[in-house]
Amino acid sequence: MRLILLALLSLGVTPSVVGRPEPQGQEAQNLDEFLKLNDIAPAAINGDTKQTRGVQLACAILEASNQTAVVFPSDGELYTQIGNAHASATAPKHPACIYTPNDVKGVSLGVKVATFAQAEFAIRSGGHSPMEYFANIDGGLLISLAGIKTLEYNADTQTQRSGFGNLWQDVYRYVNAQGRTVVGGRTGTVGLALTTGGGLSHFSNAYGWAAQNVLSYEMVLADGSTITASEKEHSDLYFAVKAGSNNFGIVTHMATIHSSSLESVCYCIIYGLICHCFADYKDLAKDREREHLVLAQLGWLELVPGAVCLGVRWP
Repeated sequence: MRLILLALLSLGVTPSVVGRPEPQGQEAQNLDEFLKLNDIAPAAINGDTKQTRGVQLACAILEASNQTAVVFPSDGELYTQIGNAHASATAPKHPACIYTPNDVKGVSLGVKVATFAQAEFAIRSGGHSPMEYFANIDGGLLISLAGIKTLEYNADTQTQRSGFGNLWQDVYRYVNAQGRTVVGGRTGTVGLALTTGGGLSHFSNAYGWAAQNVLSYEMVLADGSTITASEKEHSDLYFAVKAGSNNFGIVTHMATIHSSSLESVCYCIIYGLICHCFADYKDLAKDREREHLVLAQLGWLELVPGAVCLGVRWP
């Protein structure tokens, strides 16, 4: 089990929980009262649907709260496009509806509605895992964080706040404009949930897991409340989330410490030059304190079309 856990951490692979919410006293609550408390007009839900429980009711309530945020199989290509937004062809399933809130309040509502309706649900951030049901569900409610796109750099504290609807390539492009980078995924198409499962970075030899560079997590808990978990507040959750995925709550944002700027050494795709690429990098880095620790990796990048690039960090 330990070896499996270490392997998962090294890949940044962490399962998304399929939630089966407990009513917690809410099932006896009047539906109309629940709707009013959440600023949803009771008349927006038809009478037959009001008599149901489960995913049908949950999807109807969320659609009434924000019609553009919910898609159904009947929406055809739009449903397929959003539902298949995974890196692997093995991951897409067939949720009854897909809910994509664009702020923390919307995520909180999704959890409250799923709890009230007693609907099974799953959470998807970047959708990079190839594992079935790690970030999807058949016949239940899928809450996608794709709309949580916040990107804020604080020059005074030199920290980066990022929403979990971003991919690492979005974060890198943003902080690079500030002359900085962060310790994150080695592939741009990986989601930020990498930091809830350890997370291997190009800079891990120097800075450890990507999760070790997170200062705080903003989370929605099972009752729909929102908190910020850090070393100083909710520290138990702060340390649990670093390797526990979303078993403890839905992470919507995180604040990370900065690293240095990022550049690349690129060569055309000629096998003989690949060795020169590595050699040049090591020669440049050999007298530097940390650069020789960077995990070198060749890969396809958009920086130079038709070239293989090696990521390099400069002080």
